[in-house]
Amino acid sequence: MTSHGSNQLRRFRCLIRDGATLMTACAETGLSLIEGHLTVEADAANTPPPEAFLLLGATPEGECEMAKAAKPKDEEAEIVLKPDFERAIRILRSDVNPLTEESAKIRGDQSAAWKEIEKDCHCNKKAMKLVHSLMRMDPEVRDDFLRTQYGAMASAKIGISQDLVDQMTDGDAPAMPTVKRESAPLVTVN
Repeated sequence: MTSHGSNQLRRFRCLIRDGATLMTACAETGLSLIEGHLTVEADAANTPPPEAFLLLGATPEGECEMAKAAKPKDEEAEIVLKPDFERAIRILRSDVNPLTEESAKIRGDQSAAWKEIEKDCHCNKKAMKLVHSLMRMDPEVRDDFLRTQYGAMASAKIGISQDLVDQMTDGDAPAMPTVKRESAPLVTVN
């Protein structure tokens, strides 16, 4: 049994057979243009047998599947539309710019509010951002989050150490607050 080349060469032959250009076939298989040109010339002078188009380990039905996918299809020509720069500029001016300015103003207002929380209220900003996030969560999700958070903190031996304020008031460090959930009214479904 004679060898008819590597899978790389077999794929190259399939691509050329199926109408790919020399440059495309070389690019897809990794052959140099010189190797590709020499192969095309040699195959034209001495037509390779059908086995030269079968990928190693492939059955005749599975020949060169990757090469067939690269076959040019005239009926599926890509339509390139002309850019509408005038409309794009109008959208930028009428929609994007005002929203960007509004967004910048909102971010500035939020920044000022967070700075006030941090400087004037003397609260840790990261902690307050977490509280803000918790306030907006669905109650069931929030309960699950907090149970996980505090359970993990206990396992990691992370907690609040008693500071001078606690010692001055003869109190303990704050504990995890619990709240009584307002239950939703029961609804009967027929």
